[in-house]
Amino acid sequence: MQVAVVARLLARDAEDEAARGDRSVVPGWEVAVSELTLRTGWSSRWTALCLSALVLEAVTGLLVTFAAFHAAVQWGLLVHTVVGLAVVVPLTWYVWIHWLDYRRYNLSDSLLLGYVAAVGLLVCAASGVVVTWQGIFGLRMSPLWRSVHLWSTWAVLGTAALHVVLVLARSKREKYARPAWRGGDTSAGGHAYSMRAK
Repeated sequence: MQVAVVARLLARDAEDEAARGDRSVVPGWEVAVSELTLRTGWSSRWTALCLSALVLEAVTGLLVTFAAFHAAVQWGLLVHTVVGLAVVVPLTWYVWIHWLDYRRYNLSDSLLLGYVAAVGLLVCAASGVVVTWQGIFGLRMSPLWRSVHLWSTWAVLGTAALHVVLVLARSKREKYARPAWRGGDTSAGGHAYSMRAK
């Protein structure tokens, strides 16, 4: 079922991009502008779904960790577990597609933070599956796996938040910048700024 949902979201995004795509070629570049369209950009439904799931997971996970033991916290743990298991495959798929979209970009601070956040997210998801398995089928949970899950959560929160802030700041700056092929600032990042000519 998760794979079907992922396929539908990607198909919708592809249809939206095809409807508004520009098929022209940028002078000096061998890549069509339509090929530079990102599948995991800000306007993607896929991005919104994954960011929403990550925020929900972060809030419920930190409440479980730091709030006083209470019935609402127990419900939060159930929500955290169910949503976490439901989004493991879609989030892993999203990270893969996001990496495919940005792997050709020049290394920058936001790109490096994104890579660290992606690795942290994969460690967090894997340790979450292990902790869930231990909680359901084991007599007790390993303190090591719980620590790995908590510390990878902090790594993801710190690096992903900074990654998103930097990308938002750059996208606002790019909105008003001239493209690099027309003599604009090449340090701003983005399609025209960080793709290399062939």
